[in-house]
Amino acid sequence: MTTTATCKVCGASFGYEPAPPSDLALHFAPTICNACAVAEQETEACRRRQEDLAERNVPRRYASATFGTFVPKTPSQQRALEIVRDAAGEGVYLVGRAGCGKTHLAACAALEGPAGSLFVATTELLDDIRAGFDGDGRGLYDRAKLSPLLVLDDLGSEAVTDWVRDRLYNLLNVRWNRVLPLIVTTNVAPRLIAERIGDGAASRLAGLCRHRIEVDGPDARRFRIRGHERLRVRLRPTVVAVLGHVVRAPVAPRLPLRAPGAQVDLALRALAPGRLLLAFRTRRFARHLHTSARTLA
Repeated sequence: MTTTATCKVCGASFGYEPAPPSDLALHFAPTICNACAVAEQETEACRRRQEDLAERNVPRRYASATFGTFVPKTPSQQRALEIVRDAAGEGVYLVGRAGCGKTHLAACAALEGPAGSLFVATTELLDDIRAGFDGDGRGLYDRAKLSPLLVLDDLGSEAVTDWVRDRLYNLLNVRWNRVLPLIVTTNVAPRLIAERIGDGAASRLAGLCRHRIEVDGPDARRFRIRGHERLRVRLRPTVVAVLGHVVRAPVAPRLPLRAPGAQVDLALRALAPGRLLLAFRTRRFARHLHTSARTLA
């Protein structure tokens, strides 16, 4: 027999099946509907996710990064993906130019690592130490020394001073003695890193990072389309697929596809990553296309 109750969240009525008379739950009735219960679960999951991101100190840019979303374009990127995903606990030293995916992979390791894993940029770590002198630090340095998995991003970007070398040596020495894994991203080759952080720290860094990978590949942070390009395409349904490939995302077919075979002069101008201004011009449909084809991405 179905019984009706009122949801305390949305006020809507909903039906439910009462528990059997022999069940101890007979005296308890649901107070919220299924839709509100699901919404509360999603809200709670989102809250826990945000707390976990804050605890691991992963930048918002990489909040949704996963190993599955990383698309390797070179053999070295493929190898880096496999090593960081499968052998992060052995220590990894990723070196390569900016934008080749090092930070993405390191952030994934921090997100999927054990509880207490920490992601921190070297400059952020040093700034936090300085802030601690005035009581404004977040304790990142102490956490970095004892974290079960530490990601040290962009090592070598810091200004070199004796104080910086001393702090980095102390950090690496503690982790070396406690046998704690480390993932490092940098654009400084292993043979040159000693000039930045000192011989003692470089020695411990080499011991902490069993895998050293030189990563190469295109700079993913730059616009995929630079400046201004013109393409000659035909106004057919396939043009939608072409646009989808260009912006690397599904594109809604907002074009008037009633004129197959008409030549279209397609001008692409990069406004921002993933956002393209599309301008269409044909002799017969110039005005129609101009008003119907705005920004598709």
